[in-house]
Amino acid sequence: MTQSLRRDRIAPAADAALVGVAAFALYFCVAQHFRALLSLPNGPFAADPGTTARAMLRFGYEWKHPAFTLVTAPAVMLFERGFAFAPETAVIAVVALQAAASVALAHRVLARRHPGRAVALAFSLLYAVLFANLCIWSIPETYALSSTAATVYFLVLLSRSELGARQGALPLGAAVGAAALCNPPLASLALVHTAYAAQRRGARAALAIGAASLAIAAFVFLAVSVPATALAKHGGPGAFFERSQEYAGRYASLGHFADWRAVATVPLAFFAFGVIAPSSELTAQAAADQAAGYLASPIALALLALYGVLLARPLVDGARRRDPFAASLLLWMGALTLFYVAWDPPASLLFAPQVSLPLVLLLADGFARWPSDRLAAKWTALAVCVLLLGAHNLRVVLAGAWGF
Repeated sequence: MTQSLRRDRIAPAADAALVGVAAFALYFCVAQHFRALLSLPNGPFAADPGTTARAMLRFGYEWKHPAFTLVTAPAVMLFERGFAFAPETAVIAVVALQAAASVALAHRVLARRHPGRAVALAFSLLYAVLFANLCIWSIPETYALSSTAATVYFLVLLSRSELGARQGALPLGAAVGAAALCNPPLASLALVHTAYAAQRRGARAALAIGAASLAIAAFVFLAVSVPATALAKHGGPGAFFERSQEYAGRYASLGHFADWRAVATVPLAFFAFGVIAPSSELTAQAAADQAAGYLASPIALALLALYGVLLARPLVDGARRRDPFAASLLLWMGALTLFYVAWDPPASLLFAPQVSLPLVLLLADGFARWPSDRLAAKWTALAVCVLLLGAHNLRVVLAGAWGF
């Protein structure tokens, strides 16, 4: 192996480790700030940090998010027994570790999409300071792990030399199934590679990879969730489906589509509040009325304007299908948005980190395509934007005036 080839392989891994360590330090500090939440049943944006923290301290089975304790409880035990951390500190360390893993994996995804170190580094740092991520990844919350699982799926997808090729059904289906074990609606990730295949290879190829990957994902999900629900003494073999139906009846309603506030809240939470915090005091749950908070801060307005400029080109290219990957991301993000309009609009910021990575991928695409005769000015503007965004969002997060 030549020295240049070895350097090309080592540099991305070193960069991912660097941003991961930085993210761990950031999120450990922010999570420490929220230590009091570990004993509260009700946290910001409909989170339940107290119950989730207790679940992380022991092996158990959480039927709504089957993989959660299987992943987090061993890590908490490691910090408790290996490093002699107190239980609360061990939970905080695992919260920060999950955030670091998400950012490091996001860097690898960005590096696959944009060869070269600069874009991946800049946008993985931007990913770390998005408002929804700072809120949800800093507290014990099952949806933090869901966003990590979605990131793993995108890494598997972009690791394929031929996106949407039929031979990718096994790894993609397994990744979708693993993501669904963290949060069942993430089974919809199969839509991404299916839509890509439809655009590049036609309907027959899309049907082949879509059906095969969904069958694999369903096998992975049901093989764990159905027997585990029964073994956990929640009922018989059909207990998982019975509890799911009862839970959906409590939160899901097509009637939400008749309420413009509910319809507006989810896209605002996913694509505005989730990126840049409104400057006004936030309530415990997302609401369309919070959009007016942007008018109170020139920095928030400027960042929102730049955000729109970066998204413009990928949105146009994706909508016109000139970029099949962007079109596939937009289709999935739109489908997930509609799902959460039906599900639980006031809690939508809780779910927003699941769409953060595809959104950042589109922003990175927009930046890469943004023409600039002065390259230094382009990069300086991006660096200033990331720093201002991070400072703005951290100020709002650490203020903690969320009404819970």
